[in-house]
Amino acid sequence: ILNRLGRDSQGRGTMIVDRLSSQVILASLASAATIFFDPAAVKHSCVNETTGTKLPPGVPVHLPDVDTTYDEQTVLLKPIAPDTTIPGASIGATSMCVFHRWTLPLADKANRSGFYYPLGRSNPTVPGEVYHDAEDENGTAVPAFSTGNLGDWNRPPGRAGRDGGIEYACGEAGNSGTNFDVGEYLCEVTLPTTSTPNHADPTETDLVDAPYFLTYYERNLTVRNEISRFLQKNTFGPTAAELDELEVAYAALVADYDFGDSVGDTTGDTTGDSVGDSVAGKSTKATP
Repeated sequence: ILNRLGRDSQGRGTMIVDRLSSQVILASLASAATIFFDPAAVKHSCVNETTGTKLPPGVPVHLPDVDTTYDEQTVLLKPIAPDTTIPGASIGATSMCVFHRWTLPLADKANRSGFYYPLGRSNPTVPGEVYHDAEDENGTAVPAFSTGNLGDWNRPPGRAGRDGGIEYACGEAGNSGTNFDVGEYLCEVTLPTTSTPNHADPTETDLVDAPYFLTYYERNLTVRNEISRFLQKNTFGPTAAELDELEVAYAALVADYDFGDSVGDTTGDTTGDSVGDSVAGKSTKATP
């Protein structure tokens, strides 16, 4: 991965660090690196890049061209862009694309044997992870590789990410391939073979034809449900009248304010009372 990153005149990895403030995070993000991807790699996405059509939410889609029965395989995954919208969704709605494999062959899955093993996810509000420092082929230390952009593919938390032996390299393609063009923003991952040595006879190999899937998810609570959840966590619980009142107040806030790129960016009238005081003269402060 590191050897395919763009280099400057002194041989160092080229990265420009920006700061991006969003409604859910405040993190240091790295600009897109130029990466020379495997030109023969297959490419998959939860969102059709031409039509914008998304996979059916919550329905795993089998990827028949991803097969690690006999050897490892490189796969290109398209991240979910931060500006991806959910038609008709409320403010705060988000989506996620999950890459996983079934632990047993497809025939066993039909018989309800096995389970989904997560391999990665792309969320438009979560930046790519920062990997450890490394060395190039000459043993020279190179900077830590950070994908860093919102929506970049990440390994799952826990054992699946720690012991999976995979990493995602995200950036703009410095070359073209069978399924992608120069300049296209992608994430590359090399999947290890799923076959393992036989426990009784290590000279024999147990072939495991584990199928791979992509699943698209959407989270889109209504404003009323969001308000109800907030009050349930911070008060003795809402009444129907309070929910009606707060829905009206919320609609007024949305009409009067432009929230911009972050919670604190407002371009509307900021001379009035605070958000908490504007809701029927009451303050609804959450406990830190």
